[in-house]
Amino acid sequence: MKKIYSWLKGLKWLHDPLALALVFWVARYWYSANFGLYEDDFTYVSKGMAMNLSELGKHIIYMMQNYWANRPWLDIFIHVFSYVGWKLNGLWGVYWIGYTIELFNILLFYSLLKRLYNRSLALVGGLAYALFTADTTQAFLTHSLGAQPSLTLLLLAFHCYLSNRKAFAYLLAFLIVLFAYETPFLVFIAAPLLAAQAWNKRLLGQFTFHALIVIAMVGTVYGLRMLRGQHMDTGHIFSVMLHNTLYGPAFALKSYLSRPRYVLSFPLPETNIAIAVSAPFLAWLLWGLRASNVPCLGDLVRLRLPENIRKLLRLFIAGLVMLVAAYPFTITTDATEIVGRETRAHLAGVGGAALVVASAALLLTGLFRTVWWRKLISFGLVAVFAGLIGYGFRIQLDYVRAWELQQQFWRELLPLLPDAGEGTVILVDPSGLKNIWQIGANSWNLPRVLDQIYTFPSQITDIPRVYRILVAGGENTDLVRDDSSIFYLDSHSVTAPGDYYGQFPSDHVIIIETGSGKMVRREEPIVVNGKTYPLKPFSSPILQSLQHGVLYDLLITTP
Repeated sequence: MKKIYSWLKGLKWLHDPLALALVFWVARYWYSANFGLYEDDFTYVSKGMAMNLSELGKHIIYMMQNYWANRPWLDIFIHVFSYVGWKLNGLWGVYWIGYTIELFNILLFYSLLKRLYNRSLALVGGLAYALFTADTTQAFLTHSLGAQPSLTLLLLAFHCYLSNRKAFAYLLAFLIVLFAYETPFLVFIAAPLLAAQAWNKRLLGQFTFHALIVIAMVGTVYGLRMLRGQHMDTGHIFSVMLHNTLYGPAFALKSYLSRPRYVLSFPLPETNIAIAVSAPFLAWLLWGLRASNVPCLGDLVRLRLPENIRKLLRLFIAGLVMLVAAYPFTITTDATEIVGRETRAHLAGVGGAALVVASAALLLTGLFRTVWWRKLISFGLVAVFAGLIGYGFRIQLDYVRAWELQQQFWRELLPLLPDAGEGTVILVDPSGLKNIWQIGANSWNLPRVLDQIYTFPSQITDIPRVYRILVAGGENTDLVRDDSSIFYLDSHSVTAPGDYYGQFPSDHVIIIETGSGKMVRREEPIVVNGKTYPLKPFSSPILQSLQHGVLYDLLITTP
């Protein structure tokens, strides 16, 4: 019996990692067996799933040869992890890979805080990291497989810096900005602040030298990209950088309170259950905060600050620096977005925000020595974290619903266009399509789907594409601009990637109307500005004779 007790006691170090793994799975992946592919996934993930090993190898070589100065690893990570996950367990296997990458990041952050202070800080920080909801895209495969590895490199660089392996730390950081996803790179500027045992003139010199190295890395990569022919609108970029740096940190920290408040204001049965079940578990998990070793209020008033409180204050400031540094390289989205894929603006802010929350919580627990005060802080954290788990369920339910809508869309659409052949354009009126808050469904990436549902012969160069019309009602769009029988597909008329813009004869166009609640192929010509435009007539079936692609089973036959 003593041996069993001793063995169990030896496994005590697994307590927190297992708890964090469970919390993160529940908050982000509880419904993952019912998740699908969304938006950018149709550009990267589905293609990685469809590759064989030889094709994957050729793709990796191609990316490194042609895009080595423009974050090729982002693309490579997605394709490789998609291929591996698909081989292991289908689409759910790909989601398990994404979960594993993100869990590894959570545990790296937990161990970092444990090195910097103690278990209490690490546990609260780990929970704040795992439940960070300013960024709602953790389960989005394109981000979990492609962008999250950059956070892995960043956290490993922090660990190396703390271990005084600075050369390797700088190498890892440089790999982020050159080969991976550069948004988290500037967060590395806080490394000397985390490693310093005291903040003095010596630290100022170390920080200055470190900042110069970081700036040199940025300049080097910028120069390489300029040499590779990339040109940027520096005025616009600077404006976006300034905007996101000013607003991003506030939005990130505010989300810890605004998300639980939203869940309570608009409850669902699933979120209520998630909160009710998770709250007791979190209360048990955070009970140890009462043992945090920080001074009482009187010590703070008399400015008698022992080293442990000084360390917490330094970590709080370092967390703020990390949080601010997360946003200057966020230039493709707005940090004030609160839902959907655009919230990726906050991806790099997770570490800084979690450190600020954790250090502030531990400082508050020490304001009074009374047990009830520390219980109150613990209960406050429980309420916040349980609410964030509830909000995580809102995100997951939107992912499930978005996938259901996409399956429904293609199952209704395909029987209406059996004759879609070379040069055919399918325009879908959005009147009857539903939009989902947290992730796009049947939106801008539609043109990339049909040729992954079916495998078209190599001799077909102009593959049929599906487009979502920008404005409801075909007659009210900017599809036609002159007296010719040409439809113009661009940013004024359709929601689609620019690669698929073009001009097409009206008799190559199929229009699908959805306003009645079901899809109907329009048979009569369309009249715009008094002129009649004939549409593609029914012809011999084509699609049924084609080989099925990787998306056929996922979208058409899988329940």
